[in-house]
Amino acid sequence: MNKIIIATTLAVLPYTTFSSFQRSLDFGEKEEQITLPSPPIGSKKIASKNKPGFINIDKNTTQYIDIRAYGDSGWSWTHESPAMIAEFGKALDTFSPSGEIYRGDINFINWESTVGYTCEQWHAPYVRGRSYAFLAEPENVIQAIDRGIENFALSNNHTRDCVQNLDTGMNGQLTTVKYLEEIKNTHPTLNFHGISSGDDKNHIKLIRKKIKGVDLTIAFASYYTGRDRCPHSVCTEDADQLISNFKNTTADLKILIIHTMSDQSTLVEVGSRFIEEAEGNIVFGSGPHRWKPIRHRNNSKGDAIIFDSLGNFLHPSMAAQSKNIIARILIDPNSKKIAQVQAISVRNELNTVVPSEISPTVINSEFEFTSKDLISDEKSFKAMYFNF
Repeated sequence: MNKIIIATTLAVLPYTTFSSFQRSLDFGEKEEQITLPSPPIGSKKIASKNKPGFINIDKNTTQYIDIRAYGDSGWSWTHESPAMIAEFGKALDTFSPSGEIYRGDINFINWESTVGYTCEQWHAPYVRGRSYAFLAEPENVIQAIDRGIENFALSNNHTRDCVQNLDTGMNGQLTTVKYLEEIKNTHPTLNFHGISSGDDKNHIKLIRKKIKGVDLTIAFASYYTGRDRCPHSVCTEDADQLISNFKNTTADLKILIIHTMSDQSTLVEVGSRFIEEAEGNIVFGSGPHRWKPIRHRNNSKGDAIIFDSLGNFLHPSMAAQSKNIIARILIDPNSKKIAQVQAISVRNELNTVVPSEISPTVINSEFEFTSKDLISDEKSFKAMYFNF
């Protein structure tokens, strides 16, 4: 019976476009996905050092190397083909004309969408409030790169949304790889990890940049806990190989981006192993569409941090809510260790992002964060920071 149901759900509408009224009904996610309790945090909080004070939000006014990361993002209405007009860059400019609130020296984004133009067959039919499928034009990626967002985490449940792309004849993952490789030919600073057309999906991506006079090598990878096995994506069964590859990789910083569904125990387990066994530094989590706990870990190299979930960032199909953060990691250019961690709370609202009215200090955390109010582009943001 189950096999018959699965086969039936794959025979879906070739082209699907919804009215604006229907779209207004589509936003949201299953409540159990965001309310399931996270694994408990440690009872003892790590105290912050007194100095430095809050490091200025403008990356150009500090000597620290500035790394930022955002949660679930894309540019799509659910089950819409052809894809909506590419305006991801325009939305970023509306949110932050100067770019300073989201733009560091190195920026990471969890991209929750197939990249392509048309979808002939979705992974599941449209069911209001229950199934979501996203398709974003490649131009959106170029617009992000032009604004400094160059590093894309792709191992999640939505890069496989399109079973058959009309423009390529391939599935969503292979189509996404095709277009991103084409973009990389003209925009060589693009880096992506999490899906592959070959057998190298668990290879670690190396980012080499000279930042503020410092040569820096960052190793990063993207990992998804929602499926045991994925032909073209890095999924649950790949954890051992991925951690082993990180362990055998030499880099100044190691970053793992993990996408979960409702249960984050695997994220905490794999993230902790990454830090302890492979001397990882930072884990950025996403998936539950809300912020989740922030954890302290350490290894032979020093302190490390796990963000269970950053929440959402910029995606028209996500339910509007205020519990999201932009993570900011400031790296000492001499020791190449984490000097300060910041979190800036934002609210995703359909096709834009605005400041959140909620302070991120309410997040369960193993750090004693200090609250901070800041102004950027004449907008007031609530933030917090911690000194290592």
